[in-house]
Amino acid sequence: MAKGVFIQFVDADDEINDINWNEIIDEALEKKIDVAVFDSIRITNANRTNSSMLDEAIDDYMPGKELFEIIVKKGTIRESSCLYIINRDYLNKNNIRFGEGYINEDALFSLKVLINAERVKYYTQRYGYSYYKNSNSVTFKKLSDFCVAGWINIYELLMLVHYDNESKLPKSIIQYINRIYMKTLDFMNRTDSNEIEKRLLEYDEKVYKVCGGLIPKKD
Repeated sequence: MAKGVFIQFVDADDEINDINWNEIIDEALEKKIDVAVFDSIRITNANRTNSSMLDEAIDDYMPGKELFEIIVKKGTIRESSCLYIINRDYLNKNNIRFGEGYINEDALFSLKVLINAERVKYYTQRYGYSYYKNSNSVTFKKLSDFCVAGWINIYELLMLVHYDNESKLPKSIIQYINRIYMKTLDFMNRTDSNEIEKRLLEYDEKVYKVCGGLIPKKD
């Protein structure tokens, strides 16, 4: 059980990089930040690539939902819990926990952490985490209804919890939902599960209802 003021996650086969953490923690304490967000280095074999969510700096503190919308509009959101430093009291107050029973659970957890936060700071191009892509990991190998369940849960988080009127969804959020949709299709196309087929048909109807003209409807 974590007991510190802030929590940071790390996978066993990855690394945390030195980006002057004392400065970030001091600022988080002084400014009462719920979540500090930073960037990563992605490593595949011998290749190292800096992976930034945004190219531009954001100096202001803002609600997490606002930062999320800026990133999906202008950059690439990274749904990894390892790219956040999170105030532990904030987690407990909002009862945000990792889900069980599906793969990609950290993606849903990360979005809940970000979207619910009242005060967030994004440290652009501070590469605090090295992510080693492993083709043998369960995320890449195990394709099942658990994968689909994870992406559907993310969709429902965005649609049913945080956006009250489906007709007013920003185009950037619809495009992000499209990304989830296409990943779900990809999972299904590489498996032969009747359960996946059933869930995806239900998912199709929900997504197409909102995003009709912007995503392809599955035959």
